[in-house]
Amino acid sequence: MKTIKIELSSNVDMEEFVKVIGFISESILDYKTENNMVIADIEDKADEEHISMAVKNLAAKYVSARLIEKNIYQNRKEIDHYYNEFKSIYYFDEGMASLSGVSLFLFRYFENYFESKMKEIFEIPLEGEYIKLGQALKAVNIAEDGVDAKYMIQDGLVQVNGEIDTRRGRKLCAGDVVDFQEVQIRIVR
Repeated sequence: MKTIKIELSSNVDMEEFVKVIGFISESILDYKTENNMVIADIEDKADEEHISMAVKNLAAKYVSARLIEKNIYQNRKEIDHYYNEFKSIYYFDEGMASLSGVSLFLFRYFENYFESKMKEIFEIPLEGEYIKLGQALKAVNIAEDGVDAKYMIQDGLVQVNGEIDTRRGRKLCAGDVVDFQEVQIRIVR
């Protein structure tokens, strides 16, 4: 892991900019900000110059609102700044948007709502007293075999009743709910 320091312009709206830093590159493992500087921990194999340039280019789009309003006509092709009635959505070029306040709340609410509605739901009727977690994943064809199920479970990708469970032999009884990505498995009698 390497640490790089990237100095930004003093007119960057850091409060809004920090919301999108993590989307710049998968090579950014962690970051923090101090004044107008981004201190990022990146992978050893990552290209420091490329990441620094990407951070600076994106930061240029997060110029504080006062400066944008003054220069909006001069930079019309680079930045479009619109206010909605909540004054909490900022649109930038290349399809980028920044949300705050009520808009951010509404976005998160509907994201969670639709995510819960998009799950594919399977029901497994019990033939005995229980079914093991790995067997349940195989029964609905999430895992091709026991080895696939083992790695999915060990990697923490499977939740039982809302909590990550890393035990392949976990006994599931009627009423238990298993979640894996967009799939939900309900154990029924």
